[in-house]
Amino acid sequence: MQLEVQNQTYASIIASAELIFPTCIVRVAGYFKALKKGVSAVSELLTLIIKILYRAYFPDGSKPSDLYTNVWNQTNCDADLKDNVGPIQPFKINIPDKILSDLKLRLERTRIEDSLVNPDQEFNSDCLRKLTDYWKNQYQWKKHEAELNKYPQFITNIKGLDVHFIHTKHNQGKGNKLKVVPLLLIHSWPGTFMEFYKVIPFLTTPCIEQGFVFEVVCPSVPGSGFSEAPRSKGFNAKATARIMLSLMDRLGYSKFYVHGYEWGSITASLMARYYPFRVQGLHVNMCFSVPNLLDSFIKSVVIALCPFLIDSAEYQIFFPFKNKLRKLFEDSGYLHFNSTKPDTLGCAMADSPVSMAAYILDKILPETNPDYLDLHDGYLTQSLSFDEVLTMVTIQWVNNNFVSGARFFKENMNDVLKRTHEKLPLAVPCGVAFFPNQVIMLPKFMMADLVDDLVSYTVMPRSAHLAALEEPQLLADDIHKFVHIVETRPAKLPITQEKN
Repeated sequence: MQLEVQNQTYASIIASAELIFPTCIVRVAGYFKALKKGVSAVSELLTLIIKILYRAYFPDGSKPSDLYTNVWNQTNCDADLKDNVGPIQPFKINIPDKILSDLKLRLERTRIEDSLVNPDQEFNSDCLRKLTDYWKNQYQWKKHEAELNKYPQFITNIKGLDVHFIHTKHNQGKGNKLKVVPLLLIHSWPGTFMEFYKVIPFLTTPCIEQGFVFEVVCPSVPGSGFSEAPRSKGFNAKATARIMLSLMDRLGYSKFYVHGYEWGSITASLMARYYPFRVQGLHVNMCFSVPNLLDSFIKSVVIALCPFLIDSAEYQIFFPFKNKLRKLFEDSGYLHFNSTKPDTLGCAMADSPVSMAAYILDKILPETNPDYLDLHDGYLTQSLSFDEVLTMVTIQWVNNNFVSGARFFKENMNDVLKRTHEKLPLAVPCGVAFFPNQVIMLPKFMMADLVDDLVSYTVMPRSAHLAALEEPQLLADDIHKFVHIVETRPAKLPITQEKN
């Protein structure tokens, strides 16, 4: 019995390491077991340790590349554009009836495969039939189009791309003298700017007791929503960060806070790394990096054996490793497909709105409350309404930008995930809010290893994937809390731009 417990403990430690560290580091734990079988393993272990330490203290000579300055629409390229400073035009969503009629005809011709008896916990045919029927017969796009137009929207051309964005000014009364704080919101994929619609009112409502009010800028990332898709290769999170920075320049914000989720969190963190003298604070609700430090590995092993050393909420989001690793494999199939065959996948999705809906929802739903999954054909409406889901999908469909979103994965696998940017310190104040059941979450001690100044760390009481849409109050409160801490704590020396 004792041997079985030891083996289980060893397996748990190895699984934990494989989740967060390169294979070479994982092998270190394996050697501890090998030591029992012979002294010969000691020399090999020492050799491996020396290699690890050498790589840690003498990294390769590759340098983090600068943010790209390409012109991304080659069909509208002008060599004299330079920084491409152009006018900001008002924008209003108005989808032509021809496109909506075509959508309805495609929905009428939908062919859906029958589900198995007692289907697995995934977005199955029963769910899809209900959603399609509602889409055809009850959903009213024009009603939701009017709702989307309630916020001031604009479009401007940056680096050859028309960039769509929401810009909401503060609504404090004449008698208030609150500090105006610019806040940039960067959405995820397959989310769009629409995922922030519920959280914007909470953010733009003045907080008298905190002494500030947000002005929110919420763009459509190029290739999603109503922003133009890039027409040349290489447009990744670094390029997106440069576009976002140019947008804030054009709006007159020399300094600002930024919040991001999923790819948005990676883009936001790149802005903070490359331009710390512009970004006053970084807030995310998904981890933007994966630790590979030896001390994080050692700490994770200690916590696995002594869980009482950290808060129980932190423990639950990361342990037991075996369950987290299984979930990561089960829910990450889309990641491999998008990263390797985005155009193949995009061709299929561009021809079938129902296929697109199924793919997008299967991506979103695994991170909702797991208690809902056993409801099979009813679990969808427990986290998001049919109208919210279909508005999000319809935005993707009418703009035909599924493939550009999928390409974003491939472009980032080729560059950002080389992690050369992580050689730049993340020195700005950082805040993290994790919602339980997300695929990638880290306990506080690991997040503290990734940033220089971890100001706030919150584990939310409820699960959510698109947190801004599902739990807007929780997310807004955490952003307010983070910014309030940064604004009121003793001032640090400002980060200044280095001179060449």
